[in-house]
Amino acid sequence: MTKYSLTLAALGLAGFSAASICNNNCGRQVIGTAVVPGKLPVESRQAMCSSFLATTTTVTPGVVTQTPAVVYNRAAASPTVTGDVPAYATNCANNVDYWSACQCFGITPTTVTVTAATPTTTLAVPTCTQGVEYALWVFQQYSAEGASLQNAYYNFALLDRNAILAGKTPLASGVVAQVGAYEQGDYSKPFKFDGISAPDGTAMPYNVIEHRGYVVPAAAGSYEVHFSLVDDLAAVWIGEHAKSGITVDQSVLKAPLGTYNNPLVYSFTVAAADVGKPIPIRVFWGNAGGPGGHLWSIVDPTGAEILGLNSQKNSQIVASCSGPGTDVPEWPAWGTES
Repeated sequence: MTKYSLTLAALGLAGFSAASICNNNCGRQVIGTAVVPGKLPVESRQAMCSSFLATTTTVTPGVVTQTPAVVYNRAAASPTVTGDVPAYATNCANNVDYWSACQCFGITPTTVTVTAATPTTTLAVPTCTQGVEYALWVFQQYSAEGASLQNAYYNFALLDRNAILAGKTPLASGVVAQVGAYEQGDYSKPFKFDGISAPDGTAMPYNVIEHRGYVVPAAAGSYEVHFSLVDDLAAVWIGEHAKSGITVDQSVLKAPLGTYNNPLVYSFTVAAADVGKPIPIRVFWGNAGGPGGHLWSIVDPTGAEILGLNSQKNSQIVASCSGPGTDVPEWPAWGTES
């Protein structure tokens, strides 16, 4: 059977005459009540017309949290007619004639709108490690690194972080949720810091510790880095210079030896548009001999300490993430950055 898709307007039938359509051969074959051998009962023909005149439209909502109401357009002056003419209606030249004849039963064309199930998409997400990475180096007094630390102790401007650490593999490294260390008097013992301890057999002089990670701000406002104790040297880098160009000139906070009742502070402002965007941070500490210690923290706009001596894991301090779509990439191997 031939299938057509035509509009009434195209055929000049937009205002069809009931008499002409209902009384022609197609109309009589569809709605006629005369009993003819082999002819379908009028009830069956009427049921077929009801089905033909009911157009089913499936609406699939977009992947959204709210599903908009379905809009019904019932004012189309020239509807498009699709579907197959039943085999018995041989006098109907096409599906438009059949569509018109069916209306002689008094059936009004209707549209049935079916809303499909809302599609869902599960996105792969990265896996993140809360806290900051740390690395510990222990140098000898008369090594080039030990001499560099001593020179910076007397003149902070001589601190050359890259000369001290470039190409050097740390003695220990890992991830911690708390940072800092009180002054430790017995410097012949391993240094205790970040809630952990340096390996057995080491001593405090000429230790270097570096931390790196990301601040992922939860709110707009002022974030602050505080240093209240430095023995002997410390420096802070924030932003891109925490990842490359790590020179003392680019550090945002330079902290020479001292106990600071009024902490050394570096403040940076997070705009509302930048909430949730990671900010790299790196903190260097070095001991030029004898006892040592360092107390520092990061405070968010509410005044809460999000990283410090007694901090816990929290979503604003992240070491790195792995997996698809991450904007908190893993760091390079220690000793390869400069």
